[in-house]
Amino acid sequence: MVISLAVGFVLAIAVVASPLANMLFSPLASIIHELGHTVVAWSFGYPSLPAFDFQYGGGVTFHAEAQSIGGVGLVYFLLLLTA
Repeated sequence: MVISLAVGFVLAIAVVASPLANMLFSPLASIIHELGHTVVAWSFGYPSLPAFDFQYGGGVTFHAEAQSIGGVGLVYFLLLLTA
C-alpha cells in the first residue's frame, strides 16, 4: 500500500509539473467551477445552464431571472426524501 501511494504521488507530481498540465487541467477546472455555479443556482430554484468558451479561457453560467416554484418544490421534495 505504501508503494502504491508513493508511486501515485510521484506520478501526480510529474503530471502537474509537465508543460501539458495547464492545457489539460485548465478546461477541467473551468467545467467544475461552472458546474458548481449551476448546482448552487438549481438548489435555490433558479434554472441555469453552464456554457464554456475555452478559446478565451473560461465559461459562464446563465441563470434565469426568477425562481422556479417547481424547482424550489423539487429541491424541498428531494431534501425531504433524504431526511
